[in-house]
Parts: sequence; structure tokens; C-alpha cells
Amino acid sequence: MDKTWKTKPFGELTSERLIGLVRGSKEQSINFQYSYIKMDSIYRNGRLDLSLATRVNATSDEVDRYKLKYGDFLFNTRNSHELVGKSAIFEELDGIYLFNNNIMRVRFHEFVHPQYINFAFQSNIVKSQLEKLKNKTTSVCAIYDSKLISVKIPLPSIEEQKRIAEILDKADAVRRKRQEAIRLTEELLRSTFLEMFGDPVTNPKGWPTVSFKKLMMDSPQNGIYKPAKDYGSGVPIVRIDSFDKTSIKDIRNLKRVSLNLELTQKYQLKARDILVNRVNSISHLGKSAVVLNLNEPTVYESNMMRISVDEQLANPIFLVFQLQDPWIKGQIKKKSRDAVNQSSINQQDVSSFMLRLPPIDLQIKFETAYHKIYKFKSRLISEKSFHENLFNSLLQRAFRGEL
Repeated sequence: MDKTWKTKPFGELTSERLIGLVRGSKEQSINFQYSYIKMDSIYRNGRLDLSLATRVNATSDEVDRYKLKYGDFLFNTRNSHELVGKSAIFEELDGIYLFNNNIMRVRFHEFVHPQYINFAFQSNIVKSQLEKLKNKTTSVCAIYDSKLISVKIPLPSIEEQKRIAEILDKADAVRRKRQEAIRLTEELLRSTFLEMFGDPVTNPKGWPTVSFKKLMMDSPQNGIYKPAKDYGSGVPIVRIDSFDKTSIKDIRNLKRVSLNLELTQKYQLKARDILVNRVNSISHLGKSAVVLNLNEPTVYESNMMRISVDEQLANPIFLVFQLQDPWIKGQIKKKSRDAVNQSSINQQDVSSFMLRLPPIDLQIKFETAYHKIYKFKSRLISEKSFHENLFNSLLQRAFRGEL
């Protein structure tokens, strides 16, 4: 770090720190008056997704106290271990936005630039401190204000803070453009599916409806459970975080698990197998992917099931797209078994899903379109990775005083 920079505790930089407004799920409705930001709106990349905001009613006193203004710093105090400590700057000019009680709103003294602090919270210098402050229970993780105020922040002059924030903003904008381009390719895939087959919910083209079981070569099979001590080397294993919008992200980067030959053969995936997530939060339950391009024997974890389909009747890529549709999501919700922290579906539930089944030649045409679009998406992902690495390099240099 530049020797001319001061290091100050976070608490000395702030003029206000406020935990947000409590509202239960029954107190939220699209018909209510004010936008309400919850913890899932704070992304990993230091930005807000306001499309995830819900609506609540509030008194005039509550609005006065909890209304966000442009430039407010928002900090995720309670969430999963991965997402606690994420932050964002509120940059919306229209409408009244309130925030919930898992989020802390922070306002700073005039010698602090909020966006500089937001970038600081993404740097290794601050993230390593936040990691040590996390208070973890069985289901949630938290960073309390009494500990947060002690986090040491490298603080140059306000002019230098603004200069650094401007450089990082430009680098961040490039990576976000790549992310938006990737999102648009996903929308193109979805619109191609709907154009060819119609909405499965309303089935305007009148396709036959069949149970998933009738398309399967054999019964679904759950994956293998191995304790954490067995991970590190051995056979590649697909986990739920390996999925990326109907396909596996990167076969080369899968974690590995130690297995003997018998277990490897029992749980070995084949090209064009379908994987369906059977245990997760309700929003991710049923998440699925087609297995493509395996380079070596690969197995799959116990929180998902493997399905092989008769390709004379159904195309796996077509089926996986349909499995992500609201038509199936509604069936999953009805069949799910909900516990405190997760929901589940079993093999019988998945086998009973009712699917729309257009002619196989039309399904194959969709796969051809899928591969063309996915090839372009893969190039965008590669470019995004380059710009992510560039941004992270600039970020770490900035807070070492080397930018």
C-alpha cells in the first residue's frame, strides 16, 4: 500500500449505519406502494439488481427513516456464507425504495467517496478481514455492526479515491457489457424455443402431453455421496454449482473425488444424460443440465439424479429447456417437500412430470439452433473471463496503491 495513504476503521468513515425495515412475506405484494430491496438484490459483483425488489406498504415515518437516496452504500449483513459481506451502491433516481433488515444502509462523511468504498469491499484487503468476522450458525451467516466498524480501510485523499473509482468503474462497465451480452444469448435461446414450440403452459400448437417416465430408458438414479475428506483428487464429479443454464460450465474445472473402479462405473455419466437437481432451495429445485463433451470418466453428486432418455422419442436438449419452463416449475412446486432450509423432489416425482412432446425432427432442429447460439455464447464467456481477470488485477493493484 502507498505509504502516504492512511488506514482508518470503517466506523470512523461513516456518518450513519442503519439496519433496514422488517417485512414478512405476507406483508409484500405487487399491489403495495413502495419498492423493497432484499438481500438477493445485492450481487456478487458489487451491483444491485432492482428487478428483484418486491413491494411493501409503509408509514410516512418509516419512509422518512428507510428511504434510499442516490449514493447510499448497502451492505449484506445476513445471508449465506458466500453472500454475506457483499455490497452495492444505490444509483436509482426514480421511485421510493426501502430496504430490509438483512441489509445495512451506510452513509459516509464528506471525505469518503462511496463507490471507492464499494470497490474496497471487493478487494482482497477488505474481503480477508470480512471473512474473519463472519458469525456462522447452522442456516445463516452474519457480520454484526460491532465487528464491521473495526474493518481497516486504506484511504487516500478524496481526489485519489475518485480517480481510482473512475478507473475501476470503466473496467467494471466492460465486464458488465459482456455479462449482458451473455444474458441476451440466453434470451435468444428462450425465444427460439417459444417460437418453435409455443408456450408449454398454454400449449397453443396442441402437442401431445406425456409423462417424463415414458421417455426414459430406465429409472432415474441418484448420485453418490462422499464426505469432504474424500475430495481433492481422483475422478471428476459434477456438483450442483457446476450447472450453467442447461449445461455444465467447464468440465476441466470440476472438483475431484476419490472412488474405486466399481463406484466410478456405477455413477459414471454418459454423453447426453440429463441431470436434475433433487435437493435445493425451492427456486433452484429441478435445475437441470445435459451432459456433453466428457473428456474422462465423470460421476455426479447425491443431490441430483441422472436420467437417460429414448432419443427416438425425445431430444435431451429440448427436454432440459422444457424442464426450466414455468410449466414444469409449477409441477415441481406442487410436489416439493419443504424443510427449514431446503426443498426436495424424488425419482417418482420427476418421472411423473407431464411434458409437451412435439415431433422428434422439430426437437432435433432446436438442438441445431442451440449449438449455434451456444457456440457464440461460449465465445462471450471466454471474453468475459478475460475482462474479469483484468478487472480483478486492477482492483487488487488499486488497493495496494499501485494504480
